[in-house]
Amino acid sequence: MLDAISHSLMFLIFLVLSLVAIHGLIHGRPSKLTKLVKQSSVTQTSLKQFITKKPLETRAGDYFVFTEESVYSISKRFKGRFDMAILHWEDSAILDVVFERKFPSAHLPSRAHHYDVFQTSLYALALMDSGVSCGTTKVVVIYCRQADAMKCQHNRSMAFCLSCDKSAVFEDSFSPKQTMMNLEKLDPYWFEGREPKASPNPHKCSTCPYASKQLCRWSKAKQKSND
Repeated sequence: MLDAISHSLMFLIFLVLSLVAIHGLIHGRPSKLTKLVKQSSVTQTSLKQFITKKPLETRAGDYFVFTEESVYSISKRFKGRFDMAILHWEDSAILDVVFERKFPSAHLPSRAHHYDVFQTSLYALALMDSGVSCGTTKVVVIYCRQADAMKCQHNRSMAFCLSCDKSAVFEDSFSPKQTMMNLEKLDPYWFEGREPKASPNPHKCSTCPYASKQLCRWSKAKQKSND
């Protein structure tokens, strides 16, 4: 009898923990990330200065948050602007996590889109190219429906987004190797090694600024509207 109760209790605990884990994956609320964001400080030092030289006021265990900063990769010649990143200093500047927020119009995805992870990873790659250590960097993509974001009264702070039950949060380890492999597939376009090919999908064309301004003669969206 006791064995049966014990097994039932263990199964119940396992079921509860599984449900919590699933909820955490879909409506992600990684407690470690939330804690890291809350304990991070805003610094008056620019990102470029922070990377180059350790701020005098920095102590062991201090983490600093940077928002909407532009980054540039010298070796790959691309630039971007991340939503938020957290760094700290040891022997050099270390990137702990870089965040990217996306606002789909319809449903939240059940997993992070590979192109969103790639975009977020590019920011980390650019920082690594600038001398930042990225050996333990996490890339985080947060999805929130546009309708929910418009109603949000919390100014969409990152800590709130991470714990909000209307968001989907996905965390992954930054992989320089995988990011470089993905980037190398685009190199022929970047360095004009081959001509770009027009997408046969009118929906993809309709979101392109060149198509909307009728500057692209290959636009399928334009052809569809003329048919």
